[in-house]
Amino acid sequence: VYDPCSRDSLIVQLSDQSISQDTGMLNLQWFVNDSLTSTDSSWNFTVSDSGSYLLKLIVTNPDGCADTLTKLFDLSPLFLPLADSALLCPGESVQLNIGGSLAYSYQWTPAAGLDDSLGSSPLAFPEETTTYTVSIIAIQNTDTCQLVDSIAVVVADSFELFPPADTIICDAIVGLSAEATTDVDFVWTTLSGDTLATGPGVAVSPQDSAGIVITATDQFGCELSDTVQVVGGAVDVSLDSAFYFCLGESGTIQGNVTGATDSLKYLWFPQGFFNPDTTSGVLFQADSAGSFPIGVRVENLYGCSDSAETVVVVIDSSLGTTGLYYGQCEPFEVIFVNTGAPQYVLFFGDPTNPDASSDENQTSYVYPDTGTYTALLVLDPSISSGCQD
Repeated sequence: VYDPCSRDSLIVQLSDQSISQDTGMLNLQWFVNDSLTSTDSSWNFTVSDSGSYLLKLIVTNPDGCADTLTKLFDLSPLFLPLADSALLCPGESVQLNIGGSLAYSYQWTPAAGLDDSLGSSPLAFPEETTTYTVSIIAIQNTDTCQLVDSIAVVVADSFELFPPADTIICDAIVGLSAEATTDVDFVWTTLSGDTLATGPGVAVSPQDSAGIVITATDQFGCELSDTVQVVGGAVDVSLDSAFYFCLGESGTIQGNVTGATDSLKYLWFPQGFFNPDTTSGVLFQADSAGSFPIGVRVENLYGCSDSAETVVVVIDSSLGTTGLYYGQCEPFEVIFVNTGAPQYVLFFGDPTNPDASSDENQTSYVYPDTGTYTALLVLDPSISSGCQD
């Protein structure tokens, strides 16, 4: 006889039923798998592993007559792989008694929150912490018994995640932050899973963020996540410090744009100075000499904009030498005044200092000695212009 209802083990109960014509005491020898185990008439042994067990009993009477009985048993302890407890995050499920034998009969209570109250390994999805009790009936040959056990499925407290809103911004870098209703660990990742930062905040470039995933994990390992869309980005426009044209010529003025440059809109000013005035480059016709302030405003598809201003200088080289005057002061200082066209440089013609020059409209120079010097008024060499010098 055996009792299979001890968890993870099986107790085999043995008793001698031998009959002898002698009235003397019989000598008993019990062997399990050829190992002498007991000499008592009744005894128990415990089986922890499933398998075949060879039982042998040798009975000897006082006269020395002996008889042997051998029997092979296939024994399987009742195995119940049921943990004491299981942690469940809100909205999730957990499988109970994974690997439970299909040879047993099961009854789980309560049935609420289970997909199969008669199954060996039901799926549990309670909305609150619940202790499930299972009654297991094991059938071994003609013997049956019942084992009762339980597991506490602990449902963690729910929490809320407050991610940042989807954002259109016009900065090169944007800071995002998230909050939760309990203590959590935050991780920010790209859609491909690359980690950007940990903690409640992250700084990202909107031009590199098709989507950013924020994941919050509480002390139980429960997670909530959301995806944040950040689009936009700064647009930066710049213009040369000045554009130079000769009187009567024409050319294109172009802005230098960097940043988020998709679907740009242009508007050049002052209004009416260029026609058309909504293209990336505008045509300028130098019809009169002078300096003309201009500018451009650039806007991308996200509404982000930037502006830049400069001047257009039209040079009439025919005026370069018509307005140069000079006068000598004692002892060797000469004062020069240029009332002609701007953007000219005056070289003083000092052979001892050939690079001596000035771009001021009124300037002076002290020569080293008396004599005749040839001063030269030329266009500023730094100006890229085809104007006649």
